[in-house]
Amino acid sequence: MLESFPVAVLPFVSPWLFAAGAASISIPVIIHLLNRRRFKQKPWAAMQFLIAAYRRNVRRLKLQRLLLLLLRCLALLLLAAGIAQFIPFSRGLAALMGNGSRLTIVVWNNAYPMGYVPASGESPFRRSRRLLKSWSEQLNGGQWVAIIGAAQGSGPLLEKPVPTSPSVTHLIAGQKVTQRGLSMAPALAKAASLASTWRKRASSVRVWLVSDDTASDFGCRTGYDPLAHPSADVPAVRRAVQAIKHAGATFRVFDVGCPDAANMAITHLQFSRPAVLTGHDIHVRLTLLNSSRQAEPNVSVHFFIDGVSAGQQTFGVIRSDESMTSNVLLPNPIHMAGWHQLTARIAIDGLPIDNDRSLVFKAERAIKVLMVDGRPGDPSQGVLASTAWLEAALAPAVQGNRFNPQRIEMTELPEVNLRHYAAVVLSDVDPPNASGLRRLTAFVRRGGTLMIYPGGEVNPSAWSQLGGNLLPARFGPRVHTPPRRPQTLDVVRSARAIMAPFIAAQGQGIHTGIYHIAIGQYAPLFPRPHADVLLTMRGGIPLLVVGNFGMGKVAMWGTTCDTQWTNLPAQPSFLPLIYRVFDGVLTPSGQQRNLLVGQRLMLRPHGQASLPLLGPHERQVLLKEQLVKTRHAPHIQLTSPTMELAGVYKTASGTPIAAVNVDAAGNSNLAHVPAALAASCFGVPPDRIISEPVQLQANRKTATGPAGNVGWLMLLLGLLILATEALSARAFSRYRLSTQTAGAHA
Repeated sequence: MLESFPVAVLPFVSPWLFAAGAASISIPVIIHLLNRRRFKQKPWAAMQFLIAAYRRNVRRLKLQRLLLLLLRCLALLLLAAGIAQFIPFSRGLAALMGNGSRLTIVVWNNAYPMGYVPASGESPFRRSRRLLKSWSEQLNGGQWVAIIGAAQGSGPLLEKPVPTSPSVTHLIAGQKVTQRGLSMAPALAKAASLASTWRKRASSVRVWLVSDDTASDFGCRTGYDPLAHPSADVPAVRRAVQAIKHAGATFRVFDVGCPDAANMAITHLQFSRPAVLTGHDIHVRLTLLNSSRQAEPNVSVHFFIDGVSAGQQTFGVIRSDESMTSNVLLPNPIHMAGWHQLTARIAIDGLPIDNDRSLVFKAERAIKVLMVDGRPGDPSQGVLASTAWLEAALAPAVQGNRFNPQRIEMTELPEVNLRHYAAVVLSDVDPPNASGLRRLTAFVRRGGTLMIYPGGEVNPSAWSQLGGNLLPARFGPRVHTPPRRPQTLDVVRSARAIMAPFIAAQGQGIHTGIYHIAIGQYAPLFPRPHADVLLTMRGGIPLLVVGNFGMGKVAMWGTTCDTQWTNLPAQPSFLPLIYRVFDGVLTPSGQQRNLLVGQRLMLRPHGQASLPLLGPHERQVLLKEQLVKTRHAPHIQLTSPTMELAGVYKTASGTPIAAVNVDAAGNSNLAHVPAALAASCFGVPPDRIISEPVQLQANRKTATGPAGNVGWLMLLLGLLILATEALSARAFSRYRLSTQTAGAHA
């Protein structure tokens, strides 16, 4: 059945079932036409008297046959309409046919916060399910129901209204809370659209929202007052409610939440640095949310790497309805390269699903950086390559460096496999040809980092001739500054995330040289929209511009990475500054493998056509090969179905492949919103908020039919017409028999 067929064209619950039944009308028509087959006639003297008598009655016989044909077709049409459950076009037609149906559109919050279990009692979702089940069991004729799930991407549970029946009750009883976040405004908008479609067919339309009325329902991440913490969710919800009213429907909220709900959640977990290196310290950044009405002291967070304890961090007092972010140093480094999992866990409370959070990451021995040098230099003449200073900063020691730089010339770039590197640095080189540009574009799109430095061997403006949106800025003509008044770095205007430690060190009297950077030449950068300016020179001139492209980033400098145009490499701050810049522009390890519930996992196939994964509860997920068409070149990737369960997904050998978490940042604030405040958020009078309902609103009987529509009436009419057709056929047969007998006697 094609559920997308417009109901306005065929006003039936099952339009294609009616179409199939209506097609059966052709059967009596075909039989009628076959009975009219002409035979070759031969005159016979003895039949002349019979023919004369027959001709006197031929007009009456034709009318009888047409009447029987009409009755048969009408009976089949009514039976098909009854089986498909005909819906009256308008309220007047419904009243004329003895049917005054009422439509109830239930917007049911089935997001994961509804699974919160208080110390005593049942969860809001179980309570809402019990109330809806009891309500559906008491519905009588004339009642129609549609149910829309409010969780993100859950879709309607009953997209098209159906008459009340035990199957509706069974559907409600079988529903379970999802692990997705809430999407209230879109769900209410769907209800408004459905109400607008049905307002001329039903005698009345009402929209019920069954939810827990928490602060996160309105996009409030901390506190309990959504109006004091404004977000885009409240205006969107109000617009949807106004659309419901404009459609002529009534709106009511049934609040099944827990006024004393208290939840502690891990809302964010990420590595402080873009890569985890073997033998190095592991730095993570963690955010906790306390959405209770009392402060929580000494909250302990336990960390596990591959299931083995990796450390513990105790947070101080987290005040009521507030969050706290902290940087954590894990004392035990990883000694084996490869894929691992990190899990942070707090004590279990009433909502266990957001009490732990996992990350999948790949431990590397070092971050591989490919440096393409346009001025290789001549060691015999004491001339350094343009990337020599950068190479020394990235690898200052003999071993144990965070970075592993490799220097090549531009002519060698086509022979290098870029998949082995996290970043590619182009220093003082001409723009690549079409083939090289495609390779670099694919490299960045997969999550790599491209860094571009200008220089004296190439005109920076040549880079501006490249097509596409790969570059976050365009170069202008080179500028020479006066020797006595060179350009300097504007520390205040530059990104504070990079400058903060240098500013703090200078405040303590430590010479970093950050205020003594002199830039004698530079290529002006003109950023594109949505690009970020990380470093700025005097006068607001960008020095370092970064832009996102696909899953990676592109960084463009306005000066060289050696001392030809600037003295930056000779300053004490050069090494830590470069490290902080790389930390800011490198793509975090395993970014595409750490997902939220409802997202899909996409990986490169690496030879296999499919890849089975084992998730929570030993649930198997199969990644299938899929062709992805892009503007540059199509490629094959492994794609999973939407991930509906939070947890770590592994191969059969136990290698972690992906981590799926709930969207705790936007949904774990369970602070209950009072009825008066919730009414303000919805834009309705306070009496429209029913707090702690014991039962849903009772329904008055509006029709006498058992199905609640006119389908039963259509069935009765169809059977009645079939009986009429049978009696008429019998009567007509007797008349023909008597006519024939009379003719024979004559």
